[in-house]
Amino acid sequence: MTWSKLTDSDWESIKNFFPPTARVGRPPTCRRKSIDGILWVLYHDAPWRNLPKEFGAWRTIYGLCQAWIANGTLGQVIAKLEFDIPAGKGELIAQGNADAARVRQAEAAPVGAVVDDAVPAEAAQDESVSVG
Repeated sequence: MTWSKLTDSDWESIKNFFPPTARVGRPPTCRRKSIDGILWVLYHDAPWRNLPKEFGAWRTIYGLCQAWIANGTLGQVIAKLEFDIPAGKGELIAQGNADAARVRQAEAAPVGAVVDDAVPAEAAQDESVSVG
């Protein structure tokens, strides 16, 4: 696959993966340009600081990329577009999805509970410890 910006039909197929923008606060970054920038970095295997300015500030695009990895949006977009990811980057996105699942699991757990996929629920129960 050669690098090119999203076509109108590509954008139409993925634009609903993104939540609506807030009506208050700072004007949002253009989601289409942001995705173009993220795909540019992935395709060129380039450092974020080398992101061309036409896509926006690299720190903003990087922050959106991290958020979209964490909530699974970027994985859905890449799957929908059938974008060829350079070796090593796919694991990063998959790991981000797994990490986000653990974060959501930990947020839903009772206070003090141990959340670990490898530990059975019975072993994760909190035992009282005496301090003396």
